[in-house]
Amino acid sequence: MQPLYIPLSQHKFTYGTQRLWPLVSAATSQALDRALIAQGYTSPLLMQYAADALWQYLQRLASVRQAQAPALLVLTGAGHNAGDGYLCAALAYQAGWPVQIISLVAPEKLQGEPQKSYQQAQALGIPIHLWPQVLSLELQQAHGQGDLYVLDALLGTGAQAPIQASWCDAIAYINQMSAYILAVDVPSGLDASTSALLGNECVRAQATLSLISVKAGLVTGQAPTYVGELALAPLVPAHALATAYTSLSFAQQADLLLAAGVWQQAPKARLAHAHKGHYGRVLIVGGDLGYGGAILLATQAALRAGAGWVRVLTRAEHMAPILTRTPEAMVLNADPQRLAQEIDQADVILLGPGLGQTAWGRALYQAAVQTWQQDSTKTWVLDADALNLYAQSPHQPLLPKTCVLTPHFGEGARLLNTSVAQIQADPYRAVQTIATQTQAFVVLKGAGSLIYHPQLARPWVCPWGNPGMASAGMGDTLAGLIAGLLAPPTKCTLSIQVQGQAIAYAVAIHALAADLAVKTWGETSMLAQDLIPEIAKLMQVKSPSQWDALWR
Repeated sequence: MQPLYIPLSQHKFTYGTQRLWPLVSAATSQALDRALIAQGYTSPLLMQYAADALWQYLQRLASVRQAQAPALLVLTGAGHNAGDGYLCAALAYQAGWPVQIISLVAPEKLQGEPQKSYQQAQALGIPIHLWPQVLSLELQQAHGQGDLYVLDALLGTGAQAPIQASWCDAIAYINQMSAYILAVDVPSGLDASTSALLGNECVRAQATLSLISVKAGLVTGQAPTYVGELALAPLVPAHALATAYTSLSFAQQADLLLAAGVWQQAPKARLAHAHKGHYGRVLIVGGDLGYGGAILLATQAALRAGAGWVRVLTRAEHMAPILTRTPEAMVLNADPQRLAQEIDQADVILLGPGLGQTAWGRALYQAAVQTWQQDSTKTWVLDADALNLYAQSPHQPLLPKTCVLTPHFGEGARLLNTSVAQIQADPYRAVQTIATQTQAFVVLKGAGSLIYHPQLARPWVCPWGNPGMASAGMGDTLAGLIAGLLAPPTKCTLSIQVQGQAIAYAVAIHALAADLAVKTWGETSMLAQDLIPEIAKLMQVKSPSQWDALWR
């Protein structure tokens, strides 16, 4: 049977000729629906295609999990998601599954296609009850055996805050079940555009099948906790989707989800007569007492990224350990006077890994600011406490012409003088605001890291990575990787677009290295240093076949 969906969590982002999946807001999703309807894909047809894809997904789940007597509970609202749910329930019922539907909307309030789908399910004799309603005996038995599947068809892309109390109660009821939850298009309670929570409760799905397009709110911030395994059901052929996308106005066009074409940004083969000067000079500054590991990881990542040479300014106490682990680096004792001399020789300066906020770190930060104010032509990467010290400045200095900021959500909140909750509520707005205020590249790190610069049309989003990355040193490794990939002197003279691609490549390689390392170490035991050898493997990928070989 031809799969009707694409599991986006398996590093396969190909559909037709597309290598970059657009991410769309709720409004753009609705515009795409209208564009497809204008091509002749009627609303009833799209609803049936959605039901077919959902049913196929459920069948695959039941097969993989070796369910002995699978049963289906469908919770419905009033919109098109409800219509999809009723039609999927009908398919499951006709295949012999015990099915029960619990609706939060009275039948007489349904309109259009959802009403017709309800009538179809009712005509088959499927038990349909208004909330609240206990499980039928058959479904209780399936629940006890671990064979119960729940289809969340309550709220769709049009849902707005605040969610009513009765709907929150229904969501809480779903979440407390020991059942496999599949969300239709978007988990109920999650904003499809921003990843904000719309109320006190949000469905925690094991999987979400996004319909027609990938919704922007499903891939970043806190969304992965609620989305689970993400898959896409395009519903229509690739050429029809392409036509629909091109019909959108610029204001409706989408952010870009980094995809398998990432190998196209890999560094080119080196010249036969090359020497280390061809590949850039990186200076890394940081590593206060107790933070030597941070600057060590950044140093190793910069070297693996291909930098010609890497010099390190750090505490004297860290010099021997760094040289023992990384003899390729040149390591010096840091002081503000030496900093200016070293900056003069470098192409890229990474300031921040392990810098700290003691008098030592503050003195180096102030010396760095004075240097870039005198010469803003160098490329700078500001990470960790360099960002915190910048945020604390009463009069924040103008940043260098080419500068990359790498905040996580906490550092992003400090840069914007707001709360982490506000950053989580709309990471897209946060990354754009930081970049606009600073006129710098910003990598907002987290699940679904975002990359943006004011001269880019849209943010880029990285779909890779895993919860094992929530550990010390991951950000330092990424900062070093970015610095190393920006090191070749020619990078500094290239367009914002090309510089952005190098930064996006670094973010993608970092996340993908974690996805490779987690196969060996698991999410609990994986360390930042485990990414370094995987980065080296990924840097060699130059073709789709090499890419596919990594994930076999």
